[in-house]
Amino acid sequence: MRFIYILSIFVGLVLVSCNDSSPSDKPTSNTEVEVEEPQDPEATFKHGEEGFAYFVKRNMVIPQLSRYYGINGSTDIEVTIDTIGQVISVRGLTESMNFSDGLDTSIMDFERELMGYFALEAERLIWMTSGYWNPAVIDSTKKVSTQVLTFDFNTQQFDANETDNAAGKVMTYGQFDTLDVDPTATNFYQTGTSLLTKGYYTDAIKFLTASTRLDNSKADSWFNLGLARRKIQQNEMACDAFKRAKILGDREAASLVKELCE
Repeated sequence: MRFIYILSIFVGLVLVSCNDSSPSDKPTSNTEVEVEEPQDPEATFKHGEEGFAYFVKRNMVIPQLSRYYGINGSTDIEVTIDTIGQVISVRGLTESMNFSDGLDTSIMDFERELMGYFALEAERLIWMTSGYWNPAVIDSTKKVSTQVLTFDFNTQQFDANETDNAAGKVMTYGQFDTLDVDPTATNFYQTGTSLLTKGYYTDAIKFLTASTRLDNSKADSWFNLGLARRKIQQNEMACDAFKRAKILGDREAASLVKELCE
């Protein structure tokens, strides 16, 4: 399998990020994280709720279309933490979008284009925190626990759209989307590859598939997607992925196509 670089985190570390706020030592957050009131003992982030919120703020990548057109999103994610503080399961439960008044929805089907990406980005962030949790404790015994985290994706463009609409002005999109290259495809590739090495094959497929949809020109993404699909016996779909990697010039994929797919 192919790597760009190994994912690692600590609170305060800034990875490739693409939120639409200006950097500062203590940035005002345009992303909010809410933790539901616990009913049973739950795992806690080792650096506290403020540390978790800061980590999310510095690493969240708001979807490009959301940043550009000012579409806010929210998603509930179920996360399971084992007895040593590792993330062992992440699952999106709900996802919603909030369109600013006056947004020209004839431009494209925003819901179709964005659906799933808010949840997937939140899942990516949670997987990155694996090992940085204190496990739940019941009667002095560490336990596997599950909780639901809510992630809100709030954009400056949404607020600008609301202001322009209220004033009767024509909306100017893209005012706060200033990055030349969106890192989402690379981030999803890295997460999918990391999950593949850890044996979370279904989750790896989800991220690697999203990566190829966002950027279908990377042979490594197709190759690792093929490896993940073979691990769960999706052999025909694995061959399709290997063939795409082969077309993009991957010699190892070409060998696998010859060996497994012809």
